Amino acid sequence: MALRTPYFLATLPALLVGLALAACGQEAGEQAAPAAEETGPAQVAGMYKVEGLTTVIGTDNSREISGNVILVQDGASYTATFDLETMYPGPDGEVPAEVVGNGQGTITGNLLDGTLTTQIVASRVPGLDSHFIMVPPSFGVRVVSNATGELKPDGSLELIMENRGAEGEDYIPTRTVVKGVLAQDR
Repeated sequence: MALRTPYFLATLPALLVGLALAACGQEAGEQAAPAAEETGPAQVAGMYKVEGLTTVIGTDNSREISGNVILVQDGASYTATFDLETMYPGPDGEVPAEVVGNGQGTITGNLLDGTLTTQIVASRVPGLDSHFIMVPPSFGVRVVSNATGELKPDGSLELIMENRGAEGEDYIPTRTVVKGVLAQDR
């Protein structure tokens, strides 16, 4: 049986297109899906319970740090508020201290980049919390940090802060790495 050339040549392009679409897993008549569009900045707003370490640059000296980081988001920008607790070296030994402050930055995808200003508030009495009744706190060093962070696929947050003393402050540079999860409403 012979094929009639005009019919075969007329249907050949449609046949090739159909085979190509079938090879791609599409039915004839469907259009290819558009390329994935960037979804914009991740949603990072909330209060994160974090913990980690602050390490003196160039040494193995480190101290634990933990507390809350609150992020408020406005589009691709954020503001941050910190209330962290650590043991801070003092002239009479380590004292309980808070690292409190704020910052701001930008969000690109799931990455954060910003600057922070914090202050160390320590107890004047070794072993007593700076909030203990009748114990005056000591307002210590002001610290400026360059901060980067990443919101992980599981919703956890990792922040890395490169810390140095604010202008005129005596502070040995440190690096703080904290990881945490979004606090659940109770």
